[in-house]
Amino acid sequence: MNEKIHVGELIRKKLKESGHSVTWFAKEVGFHRTNAYKIFKKEHLHHAQLSRISKILGYNFHAHYSEQNEK
Repeated sequence: MNEKIHVGELIRKKLKESGHSVTWFAKEVGFHRTNAYKIFKKEHLHHAQLSRISKILGYNFHAHYSEQNEK
């Protein structure tokens, strides 16, 4: 059974694990803080946006999609 990925929840989890604040994250991504919270609610993001967030948080979010496709 394929597990559905909710990338926004995963980003929120990795941000929390990093110890950085939502304000820091928003500044790094180039968003207003309220837009960062909107990202956490999204199930999907554009590839370029996800790549940028991966670089900022030092975590390859694309790998979850690869793992899902292999199952």
